[in-house]
Amino acid sequence: MGLGFRVGRGVRVYGGSRGLGVSFGAGPVRYYTRLGGGRRGSARASVAAYQREVRQAQRQEEIQAVLDLDSQLLALCQAHWEDFEEARQQTAPTPPPVDPREVRKRLEAEATAAISTFKFGERRAAKRQALERLDQEVRTAEERRKNDTQQLQAQLDDQWHRLQASDPPTVLAALESAFADNEAPAAPVSCRGERVDIVVRWSAIDEVVPERKAALTPSGQPTIRKRSKTEQAEFYLEALSSHLLATAKEAFAIAPAINEVGLAAVRAGRDVARGDDILETLLLGTLRRNQVEGIRWANVVSTAALLETVTGRVGLRGKGANKSLFNLDLSEDSEERAFVSELANGLQTRVPEGGIAGLALPVHVVVGS
Repeated sequence: MGLGFRVGRGVRVYGGSRGLGVSFGAGPVRYYTRLGGGRRGSARASVAAYQREVRQAQRQEEIQAVLDLDSQLLALCQAHWEDFEEARQQTAPTPPPVDPREVRKRLEAEATAAISTFKFGERRAAKRQALERLDQEVRTAEERRKNDTQQLQAQLDDQWHRLQASDPPTVLAALESAFADNEAPAAPVSCRGERVDIVVRWSAIDEVVPERKAALTPSGQPTIRKRSKTEQAEFYLEALSSHLLATAKEAFAIAPAINEVGLAAVRAGRDVARGDDILETLLLGTLRRNQVEGIRWANVVSTAALLETVTGRVGLRGKGANKSLFNLDLSEDSEERAFVSELANGLQTRVPEGGIAGLALPVHVVVGS
């Protein structure tokens, strides 16, 4: 029966393999009963079921996390869908009317500030004198607000005229402010006449495209699978293309006098052999305003749109699983080399030697081939 202990005369409590039991009586005649519990097998079954539920919940959370990453990747590839509001001349807001009650309260407070609270007569006289100035003070406040509005409008008009004239400091400041919330860091670096040059800094492939994706089993159950190298490369190029197009669209919207955007896509990385940081050039090209007007962006694939409209070259080489973006060789163009070298110095990196000639743009792209 196992170990037990007495809890009263003729009453003992026992512990055994079947749980707790109680015996009653004394001498040779005793009665025994079991209290709840049962064999340990049922406990083991409950623990196993609980552990299965925990594993299932953990798996569902893992799948949901991968789904969330898939959604973020899709959004990266659809950045060019966004419509940007065209810049237009701003109008200064109409100033609110002056409230005579607020002016009166201020005048009375100023008039009685130096008078003791208990000198009631003097305080009343001071308030009467302040009241005589009320109308004039209201007119003065209204005139001040009117002048402030006129000055603000003059500043807005001047800024608009400078933007229309493609004034470099004005254009670069407007673009820098507009790019501040971009997913991919973009910086306007120069403005010359109708052209502005923009640098977009892109990340490594494993920082953009998750290695795993959500999928379904043959029976329709959600699961997680590894992306193929081909799929990773296609998503990587598509996300970059989408952000370059979105950046150009936003620049054209913000700067009405700009008709050409120079695009430079760069990627910072690590040279393991030399132990220092490098700046790779992935794309150098230009895009004209008339090339992006009238396009239904939700109906086009970003990679095809970019490769067919940009004039320049991209460090794209290979097919299928071997397709990748490589560093462009800048040795044949001193201007390109000097431009990228200046960027690298600002980022405390260096321009690597060598690279590939890249793919000359524009090219015709057959989607799905």
